[in-house]
Parts: sequence; structure tokens; C-alpha cells
Amino acid sequence: MNNEVKFAVTPGFFLSEKLGEKFFRQIVEYGFKVMELPIYGNLFRTCPEDIKNVKKMCNKYEVKIESIHCDFQVLDASRIREAKSIICENLELTSELGARYLVVHSSIFADPDNMIRDENNKAYPGFSVFRDIEDESTGMLERVKEGMAFFAERANELGVVIALETDWKMNDRLLDFISYADPKGSGICFDTGHAQIESDTVKLIKLLGPRVVCTHLHDNDGKEDLHLPPFRGVINWESVITELTKAVYEGFYTFECLKGTMAEIVEAREKILKIMNEH
Repeated sequence: MNNEVKFAVTPGFFLSEKLGEKFFRQIVEYGFKVMELPIYGNLFRTCPEDIKNVKKMCNKYEVKIESIHCDFQVLDASRIREAKSIICENLELTSELGARYLVVHSSIFADPDNMIRDENNKAYPGFSVFRDIEDESTGMLERVKEGMAFFAERANELGVVIALETDWKMNDRLLDFISYADPKGSGICFDTGHAQIESDTVKLIKLLGPRVVCTHLHDNDGKEDLHLPPFRGVINWESVITELTKAVYEGFYTFECLKGTMAEIVEAREKILKIMNEH
């Protein structure tokens, strides 16, 4: 077992609130000193007031931000036309806050003029990218590869890393998606729940393991993205942790749960440590 096993947590139970004392008190109470910061809704915006507040809270509670999840306004397509400049700003914020990783999805590369929309005109940038990659005439594959290379170069300049997250489709092609990007400034964020929805989490870790730089740990029923605490769904966690260890993964094991309780996350943390001790 690696005696330096590192755990982190996201404010998944607090997404409807403003990030503040309540979250920081709770995670410290449950033994977490490292977090991922999502740029999401009213929880945290990239305005000076929110940046000042999160710095204050981290200093007060001695919590470190290890990773930042890119602005969800890009992922939900509301600001997709500004994706390039927003991701560059997010990379700068990652450096400013002393974090190491900026987590992004391939949906940031969606063509704003050619997106899948439902009857209510809601856009689906992620599925639009997957569709376009399958159609070579769109040039989407090159758009993704060149885009990741561009952001990795910018990340290198800032001393951070851009991490492309596993998604609901095409996870077996992630290594290709980052093939143009400098490995020093790029990698993969392995999201266990997303991987399980598409196919099999363990199989994908074996494929992607050497390029995994950060993680999102959560569980589901294999059908819906439930974001349950680990061991509350169908994922084979013993095999997941074993394969990450075989891949010499040395980053943080970050819990990204939207349902359940902190007590269940702590229980999962102890089970993961037990698995590591047994191997």
C-alpha cells in the first residue's frame, strides 16, 4: 500500500448554496483537507468577490484546492461560443488558487452552429461532439485534438495541467483525443460513474490508467449518472482501486457525490484504504 494515499472531496451536497463556512466546517470535521472547486451556478463564480471568499475560507480552515472543474456555463452550452477564452481564464484561476488540475469535458469543443437540440431547443454539446467525431467530414476529431494541445500548452505556461474527463461515450478514444497534447500539461480525469455508464469502469482503467492524473469517485446503477457514494451501486470498487494502484496512480482520490451523506463518503474512504492495505 502507498502510505501517502490522498483523498479529496467536492462540494456536491452544496451545489444549491453559496460556497461558505458550512461546507468547509463539514469537510474538516470529517477529515478532509483537500477539495475540488467547481465553477457552478451560485456556488462559485469567477468574480473577484467569490475568489476572495474561497481564498479566505481555504486559509481559515487550512484546506487546499487540488483541482478545479471548468465553468459549467460552457458545458451546458449557455456560453459555448466563448469556450476558448473561458477555459483559458479557468486555467489562470487554477494557477492563482494554487490548484494543480483543471478538469474539462470534450463538450467544450462543440460547434455552436451545429448542435443537437431537443423540442424545447435545449442544446446537448457533449452528444453533438460525439456525433461529429463519428462523421469525419466535420473535422471534429482534429478540433478536439488540436484544442487539447492548445490548452495543454497554456497549462504548461501556467504550471498547471488540463485533465479531460471520462464521459458517457467514446472513453476508449480519450488517449487519441489528447494525443497531440504535451503530456506535461495534460492528462485524464477518470470519472468512475461516467465510465460505468458507458461500459465497464475496470476495463477502461486498464486502458487509460497510465494517463490518469486525477479522479472523480462516485457510483451508480450502470444506467444513470446518480453520483452515489462508492459501494452504493454496481461498480466493482476492489478492482477499480487495484487497477489504479497497478497504474501507479499517485494523485488524489476525489469523491464527487451528489447524493448520500458525508458519513457514507467516510465509510467509502475507509473501505478503499482497506482494499489498498490488502494489496
